[in-house]
Amino acid sequence: MQGWVRIRDAWSQIFKNTDYVELNLDLISTQISGDLAFVVLTENILQISQNGRIEAQSIATNVFERLGNHWYMIHHHGSPIMT
Repeated sequence: MQGWVRIRDAWSQIFKNTDYVELNLDLISTQISGDLAFVVLTENILQISQNGRIEAQSIATNVFERLGNHWYMIHHHGSPIMT
């Protein structure tokens, strides 16, 4: 999925149908190379809605770029961890 509007709309839909969401992160590694940073982490997700409770884990990679004095996420990829 690309583009601010599509990403915003997808998150809006998630929150519209969720009563509670909790996200806990476990960092695995971080690396900075010039104006790029790479973060690998585990995402532990708890979502509660009228349909019940869902707990899930994913392994994620986030890439950030420094522009001026700010870091911006330019890429996110997550894959579910099957237990």
